[in-house]
Amino acid sequence: MKANIVGGGPSKALVTSANFTIGTNLHCKWANIIFAVDEPIIKKLVADSNLTQLIFMTPQTYKFFNEYKRCYEFDSRKWFNTSSLCSALNAVALGFVLGFEEFNLYGFEKVQQNDKEKLVKLGQILDKTKRYKFIC
Repeated sequence: MKANIVGGGPSKALVTSANFTIGTNLHCKWANIIFAVDEPIIKKLVADSNLTQLIFMTPQTYKFFNEYKRCYEFDSRKWFNTSSLCSALNAVALGFVLGFEEFNLYGFEKVQQNDKEKLVKLGQILDKTKRYKFIC
């Protein structure tokens, strides 16, 4: 199974709905599910009556939004030995747990441009049995 993961970089504009899509924050409002970690973003997502997707978030943020039926906790540390991840990397980790085997990564320019922190953290969660394609 193949999934799109949509981060915040410019190539997010290239994503199509041909595959299951996990969006991050407000970067892909039509995504099948959304991953967000920042409270102000989640407040906007739950307040938007046009959105119906499930919203996944870290345990630290979930405690403030657990009363919303669309909000779900996802703790990447249960599957990966890593510290806190940004929304995009959490979305990749969620994709693994949901059983996807191929990933089209849109909006991951910071990782591709060797942002050391994001590159190290992506390396901590990569699975050699999965296939990744950076779209830009």
